[in-house]
Amino acid sequence: MTAIGYVRVSSDEQSKGNSLNDQKEMIQAFCKLAGHDLAGVISDSGISGFKTNRKGYLALKQMCLNKEVDIVVVKDLSRLSRNVKETLIFVEDVIQKKGLELVAIDNRIDTTTPIGKFTFTLTSAFNQMYRDEISYKTKNALKMKNFKQIEINLNRNTNE
Repeated sequence: MTAIGYVRVSSDEQSKGNSLNDQKEMIQAFCKLAGHDLAGVISDSGISGFKTNRKGYLALKQMCLNKEVDIVVVKDLSRLSRNVKETLIFVEDVIQKKGLELVAIDNRIDTTTPIGKFTFTLTSAFNQMYRDEISYKTKNALKMKNFKQIEINLNRNTNE
């Protein structure tokens, strides 16, 4: 079977030991052990998994739609996407309709079984929740920083 790997990092992950190269090596090792021919590894660097217009991701989708590969391999599902709707659409409208397989190595997801599909759906939801939580905390921290700056400026004006 012919496999294609997909790797992605946002700038945050690069410093956490989840580099593009680390992901690529894991995919290569998996394919070798499973006896799959790895056609290549597509990458997106410095782009949020929530965005759907990633160049590498779009190329991956097109390869799948053209049935150029049999299996898509990712380190874990969050590398594919942190957008639950997009992830479900990708698997249902591309992977399943074209008779392909998706392997998320760390998540041990097999989308060809009922429990695998269930696990995939839950994992996708958790990935988006994680992304939404980071966004929420960042926005609140910026609001607090702005509030403190306004308070400092008001105190300066009343002391003059």
